[in-house]
Amino acid sequence: MSPREFITAKIHTGFGHLDRDGDGALTEADHHLMGRSVARGLGYPEDSPEERTVIDAYLRIWHEVHVPMDTDGDGRISREEFVASTSALADDAERADAALGGLADRIVDIADRDGDDRIGVDEYTAFIRGQAPGLSETEVHEAFRHLDLDGDGTVTRAELRRAVIDYFTSTDPDAPGNWYFGTPAHRMCPRHTNGGPVPHGTSTRSPRPRTRSSTPPHPPCPAVRQARRGAAARPSLRMSREGPGNAVAAAVR
Repeated sequence: MSPREFITAKIHTGFGHLDRDGDGALTEADHHLMGRSVARGLGYPEDSPEERTVIDAYLRIWHEVHVPMDTDGDGRISREEFVASTSALADDAERADAALGGLADRIVDIADRDGDDRIGVDEYTAFIRGQAPGLSETEVHEAFRHLDLDGDGTVTRAELRRAVIDYFTSTDPDAPGNWYFGTPAHRMCPRHTNGGPVPHGTSTRSPRPRTRSSTPPHPPCPAVRQARRGAAARPSLRMSREGPGNAVAAAVR
């Protein structure tokens, strides 16, 4: 897996969590569903003012962060649009900080129930399992341990900003932010490095010669297959310079 494929695989995984209704596109309805699910995870009663506040926060994320990715203006962000727009942020640290750092700030505002401007493990568990329901409790706690950079038992606003930015832009396989959506894809599918990022703990020494094996190659995991299909089908990309939230990619012939 090349560095670019590594980032793209993470973005595909993130898209899968955000597309809550599973229709293959990111929409305003998905953000409403995420808001309701996270509010329920945080213990807010249905139709309560607190639930409305969380839903409204997700709708702001939709309008401020994701709508600019809708390059064809159809009100839906396809997987291809999401991947192209988000992966382009890896080449522009300033815009990544504005768009993804701003997203992280919204998340802290949502998840911080006690108002101390940081996220405890219970708050993080309630939030992330509302946004990514498939994560086990063990996986959530392991992810929290990686995101809590100073080990003080909380994730600060600065730590979460670093995590979200690293998840969507870092080529470092050991970046703690890779754990934002649970176990990183390259750890679940570690055989697909192909000279790219090497999973933590993997030896970089040249292997000893072995006899040819009759075992067929291990098939790529879904995120890697998506990344490689996208790289093969997508033209070269350049960024539109229309403001920090507009991570819009334009085709270059």
